[in-house]
Amino acid sequence: MNIFLTLKCGFNDSFYFIQQFSFLNNIQKVFVFRDEKSLELENVHYILPGGIRKSFFRLIIRFFQMLFYAPKPGLIVGIYELPHGLLAVLVGKLRHVPCAVSIISNPAYTQLRKGIRLKITLYLLKTCDFVTVTGNNSRNYLIQQGIRAKKIYVLPNTLDFSAFRKLSIKKEYDIISVGRISEEKRIEVLVKIVLQLKKSIPNIKVAIAGTGPKKDEIQGLITNLNLMKNIDVYGYIEPDEKLCEYFNKGKVFVLTSETEGFPRTIIQAAACGLPVVASNVGDIEDIVDHNMNGFLVNDYKNIDEYCKNIIELLNNEKLYKKFSMGLDNKVRDSFISERAENVWQKIIDEIGK
Repeated sequence: MNIFLTLKCGFNDSFYFIQQFSFLNNIQKVFVFRDEKSLELENVHYILPGGIRKSFFRLIIRFFQMLFYAPKPGLIVGIYELPHGLLAVLVGKLRHVPCAVSIISNPAYTQLRKGIRLKITLYLLKTCDFVTVTGNNSRNYLIQQGIRAKKIYVLPNTLDFSAFRKLSIKKEYDIISVGRISEEKRIEVLVKIVLQLKKSIPNIKVAIAGTGPKKDEIQGLITNLNLMKNIDVYGYIEPDEKLCEYFNKGKVFVLTSETEGFPRTIIQAAACGLPVVASNVGDIEDIVDHNMNGFLVNDYKNIDEYCKNIIELLNNEKLYKKFSMGLDNKVRDSFISERAENVWQKIIDEIGK
C-alpha cells in the first residue's frame, strides 16, 4: 500500500508523523505533500509545490498534485483539519480512497472552532473514514458532537528519547517554558506568576523559549513589570540537542496555555527530568496525573495555584524527585514511536478488511 500524507507542522513534528508511516507493515511508499522536505527516509518521497510563494496557490497546486499523482494511494491522511484535512477528504472522495483527518490541537477550543469553520470541521470529521485525536478528552468531545466512536482513534504524540535525557549540567533557571508565543499560550500569565513569586523568591530566574506574534508584547510586559533580571526570553531553539540542554538548565517546567491538544513539550521536559505544573486543558490529563507525577491547574488564570505548586516543588526535594521520576517513567513507556505506529497499523488493517 502507498500512503499520501499532507501536512505543514514544524520540521521535527513533521518528521515524527512521517516516521510513523514509514515503519508500518506492507507500506511500499509514503508520499509527503509539503512545502519543504523534512528528514529523509528510504521509503519516503516528497512532493513539493515548486517556487510558489503564496500559500493559497501552493494549496491549489497541492490539491491537483494529490488528485493526479500516481500511483494511487491506499490511504490519504491530512494532519490538522484545515486546510490539510480538507485536502485529504476532497482528494479521497474524488479518487475513491479512504481518508483520515488527524486533529493535533484541542477540538473543543471554541475560540478557534466556531461559525463556518466549525461547520466545515464537523462536516469533514463526519465525512472522512478515520479520525485521530491526541487524547481521551478530545475523543469524548467528538463523540458528543456526533462523530462515530468506532472511527476515532487516540494517536499519542511520540518522541525520540535518545535526544532528550537528563544531563549533568548546572541548573540556571527555577522555571522553564517552551512554546509558541501566541494568544492561546497565555505567556502573560507566566510573567504574572513570576511577579508574584518574586515576593517570596527575590532572585527567581525564569527562561521562556519560543517565537510568535505576541513576543514583542511579552517583552514589553516584562520591562513594564521590571522583571528583566528575572526572565530571559530566547527564540526558537533547535536542533533537539540544544533544546535538551535548555530543558536541563531548568528545575520546573510550567505551561499556562488556555488550550492545548497534547503538548510534546511536556514529554520533552519530563524526559529531561523536570517535574511539570500545567493548566488542565486539552488532553494533558493523559500525560500528567495530578498530585501523582505533577500538578494540574484547572483554571489557567489562577496565579495563586500555580505559585503554590511551584513553590512546593522547589522547596520539597522528596516530592520533586517523586514527580520527576514518575513522569519520566510514564512518558518513556507511553509515548514511544511504536505506540503511534500501532494506531496507524490498526487503521491500515481496518482498510484491509
